[in-house]
Amino acid sequence: ELDAKKYRDYLRVLESCEHYDKVDVLLVEFKRYLTVVLLGGMMNIAAEQRNWKRADKLWMLIVKKHGVKPSFVAYPAWAKVHLLCGRPAAAVRILHEMIAVGLGYSSKGACDHLQALLITYHSSLTDTCYGQPRQVLASGEAILKKASNSEKTLWRDMKMIIKRLHDDPSSVKLHDVLLDLNAKERSVMKTWPNYEAGTAYLKNLE
Repeated sequence: ELDAKKYRDYLRVLESCEHYDKVDVLLVEFKRYLTVVLLGGMMNIAAEQRNWKRADKLWMLIVKKHGVKPSFVAYPAWAKVHLLCGRPAAAVRILHEMIAVGLGYSSKGACDHLQALLITYHSSLTDTCYGQPRQVLASGEAILKKASNSEKTLWRDMKMIIKRLHDDPSSVKLHDVLLDLNAKERSVMKTWPNYEAGTAYLKNLE
């Protein structure tokens, strides 16, 4: 097990140093040491590097090619990479996949999903995009009862802004819907213009 940990640590160091070709080769050689924990760690490295293309490739290699089964922690880690890179619609697709394969939510996963959906709804203001966060709100209420106080506060704030966005969209701009710390402080979206609701700005940016 110690040797296995050394191999996984070595992969993480190489990935952090952006030695991607070397990592891709070693993923084959170290296949028996690949775990879902390593998968999450590699997603976190891609998030720090703001490299969604690399995250997608790692997911394809580790999950699709080498057969590591992702968890309800790994999927949000992958989605986070896309959110930080200003790709909330991609984050939504990833979290939809998590639900589709039957993994369900953690409280954090539910909050992450709602945040991404809130941004996509703000951009489009379509009925379909309004229905999706309402579905997550309905399915996530029971989960949030066991959440941390900060998650409960975030959930309440997002719930309120979704209603305000639906009732009075002209009063809500992009920066008003960036409520989660990752979206508000760490993503490239904090540097974007403060777009009006319903202007389909994501179509030009994703």
